[in-house]
Amino acid sequence: ENERRSKGFGFIAFKDHKSAMRTLEYLNNNPKIFGGNRRPIVEFAIEDKRKLRMQQELYRKHGHKLLQQGPEKEGAADAAKGKGKGK
Repeated sequence: ENERRSKGFGFIAFKDHKSAMRTLEYLNNNPKIFGGNRRPIVEFAIEDKRKLRMQQELYRKHGHKLLQQGPEKEGAADAAKGKGKGK
């Protein structure tokens, strides 16, 4: 009676495009995921192309700074972006 039912969809955010593509290729229409005749259909969802372009432009301008940071600074950078525990 009080069983939770799947809404039939979900969203996942990936750090990079390569990981997203590998996951999409593995999951999409794969009968091993759900078993039987059920197969997931996986697609990309982009909220706002302007936001994506802004992120790409920022990375193009400032991505070299991320490569220079050590592990301690990366954690601080994530915290400044609102990433991390409880967010």
